[in-house]
Amino acid sequence: MNNSFAGWPVVAQSLRAVVKNDVALNAGQKATLLAIAARIEQHGVILADEVGMGKTRIATTLAQCVMAAGGRVAILIPGGLAANWRAELQVSGITPGAPLLSLRQYKAAWHAEAASRPWFEEPCLMISHAMANWRLGRNSLEWRWGWLPAVVHRWRDKTDCPQLSTPELSQAARLICQAIRRLPAAHPARKRINQLVKEVGNQRRYSEQNYAVGSPQRRQLATSVGLGLGTFELIIVDEAHKSRGSDSSLNRLLEEVIQPAHDARRLAISATPIELDSHQWQQMLSRIEVNATPLLPVIGEYQSAVAEIRHDYADSRVQQRYRQAAAAFEQVLAPYLLRRDKREDELVQKFHQHAGQAYRREQEIVVDTFTLPMNWKQAVCAAEALSFVSRLHENSSAKRVRLTFGNGHGISSLLNHPQEDEDEKEPAVVLDDKRQQRAAWWQQRLSAAMQADAGGSLFNHPAILATVKAVEAVWDSGEKVLVFGRFTQPMSALTKLLNARAMLRTLAAGKEYWPQEKVHADEWLAIQHAWRQLYHGEANKREIDDQLGKQYKKLEQQRRSLRSHLLSLLKQGIAAGNDLSLQAVFTVFEQSVALERQTNDLTNVANALYALTGSAEERRSPSHLAEAFGELVNAARNRDHIEPVDEDEDESQLAEQRWQRVLEILQEEFSRRESGFARLMDGKTSTATRNLLNLAFNRQHSRPGVLVAQSRVAREGLNLHLACRTVIMLHLEWNPGVAEQQIGRVDRLNSLWHKLLDEALAAGKRGAALPTINFSPVIFKGTYDEHHWQVLRQRWDNLRAQLHGNPFPVSALQGDATGREVMQSMLDAAPNFSPLRKVNVYKG
Repeated sequence: MNNSFAGWPVVAQSLRAVVKNDVALNAGQKATLLAIAARIEQHGVILADEVGMGKTRIATTLAQCVMAAGGRVAILIPGGLAANWRAELQVSGITPGAPLLSLRQYKAAWHAEAASRPWFEEPCLMISHAMANWRLGRNSLEWRWGWLPAVVHRWRDKTDCPQLSTPELSQAARLICQAIRRLPAAHPARKRINQLVKEVGNQRRYSEQNYAVGSPQRRQLATSVGLGLGTFELIIVDEAHKSRGSDSSLNRLLEEVIQPAHDARRLAISATPIELDSHQWQQMLSRIEVNATPLLPVIGEYQSAVAEIRHDYADSRVQQRYRQAAAAFEQVLAPYLLRRDKREDELVQKFHQHAGQAYRREQEIVVDTFTLPMNWKQAVCAAEALSFVSRLHENSSAKRVRLTFGNGHGISSLLNHPQEDEDEKEPAVVLDDKRQQRAAWWQQRLSAAMQADAGGSLFNHPAILATVKAVEAVWDSGEKVLVFGRFTQPMSALTKLLNARAMLRTLAAGKEYWPQEKVHADEWLAIQHAWRQLYHGEANKREIDDQLGKQYKKLEQQRRSLRSHLLSLLKQGIAAGNDLSLQAVFTVFEQSVALERQTNDLTNVANALYALTGSAEERRSPSHLAEAFGELVNAARNRDHIEPVDEDEDESQLAEQRWQRVLEILQEEFSRRESGFARLMDGKTSTATRNLLNLAFNRQHSRPGVLVAQSRVAREGLNLHLACRTVIMLHLEWNPGVAEQQIGRVDRLNSLWHKLLDEALAAGKRGAALPTINFSPVIFKGTYDEHHWQVLRQRWDNLRAQLHGNPFPVSALQGDATGREVMQSMLDAAPNFSPLRKVNVYKG
């Protein structure tokens, strides 16, 4: 809390100075900062640049200017992004403390012996979106609900609340009230605490039962906690499209906990400010405290005009309506919305110039029902029929089979546990309802069809086999693949099958070593199916184990060779750099090896570096090994629980803590089985393992070669673009914004695609020979997948109209050469919110 903010004109002036002097910012980022400078004195801003264009750097630059003017900054972030933000803030000269994730963490800072300063003294705070997700009710512990009575009693009566015994509550109340009393009477914090005391009134008894979500006491409790954080001049909301509900944790955090200073501003960051409905602009504008109600008719008219121009773009009346609606749409949103997209990227423009098409290439992975084996054709028919004759309240799984057949989810129990033989079943209850009899008959037909599939396994699901074929084609070309899915069982089956096939192919080729000594029990089923698919016979476990054992001995010889020279090579490489922190961590590692001759530390580190380096030359290079070691140390840090930087902290103690963390993660990662050609990242994957997977996937020659990622886990926050330009969508999304985020994991600044395009252009390649960003939805024809894909494409077209100024569906732009001139004139008239004001060109 302070009263020294110099004001937004000073911030705007600082932004203009940064643009003039900071050579690290690109032209688009500088233009955006100038546009923010022109708006920030009046209101907040929505920063909606496309994924991977440097929005975070823009936001941290604004934060640095606000702090330089004496203001405080709150950055509200979703889980897993703290390390990304911390890195960007440090580039801008800001060193924030550990992010605030929970009420328990909030409490710890008020302990009398806490080393950290009070929350309200921190100039920049990172706060989790979920921080206000509190479970309160009967028997809730006092420290969860006691902040309100503690603060109110201390301000009103100037004494500790006699009902409370938790020392952190009393300590917090004393410090908060002391700080607020030092502020002028007109300060927002002083006004807010007086209002809070007035709302509570003369209440003297408090109960944990009164803090249900939506209750006045719950809102008052949130305010009392927020006063402990202090007031903020700038509130940055990252991924501001998330948690749109009025009762979401993010909304409660924004509206109840975070306390704005006088003339506070909000910066909402989202590559997809709307996703499904143009009315979502209302929610997004409310995130920057703008009343969107007067704007909704204009927004609705533009959406209607888009629908009409798609239907009849040759009609001059329709064209005129669209031009007017687009101009009005841009006029009402331009004061608040800034958006650059990839069309403004220099390399994207070069690609379009020399290729004449979209730099993103859509390639459907189609499963054609008519080409399937007879048992799978029968299964498709049975699944359709079973769904139609079943009722949800009687058999929900059977009713939903039609919806889930194409992606493998929901039918996995039928596939992996076929129905028992009739002779072995218990006598069944006679079904006198003919509809129920029909449903039972179709379920028997489905199970029978699956039994014909050599065990009825998901490993032979047509969509999974089609995905495997596509993955292996990309891998054989020398690149990695990112697969997104939603349903765990099919994703797990895909991962196991990819590993089994990769192992068999590696053993057959004999050119590389497979990091595995024998077949494990839980891999055997996948290996059996992989052998049948590859060699049309039955696998022999003893022969495979023999092959694995022989080649593993040779792999271990290479690893022992690396271990014998690792310390000296690392020492040489790290000494050549100027990273004192890394040198301190290495010293701890070196000492641990010297003191503990039997330790596994050296083995685990050597195995990790062996996996992260791709050739014998790299493993003999001190600089390559030092680089990989540094990345390993950084990746082992928890993305959310980052150790605070304290000038008084002993460097050796901090290095020891970091090294212990590295050892814990290495033990967790390398104590598992090693195959790992394909890795599954889902909700059960620990944060540290995600970090290591992120690191390894971004290195061209290291495992995994394929990352099978659950969409809700990996679609935001992970940069997976340094060794991959191909995304496969195993399970289709309904939300096109999610699909954009998925592709955005590989379509980023300084990506593999950027590198390949530079090389191709330098080599004189043009047209179809130029590399693209590739994304492939898996479509199982003859199933619900087809309808799902049609809905998603239509919604994606609507998203492009709102965000990219592209009113036409991709199919129309690709297929109607005679109408391109008219379409281009409409594209030129489309809304444009870029500070660079580039002319619209086709974007697929």
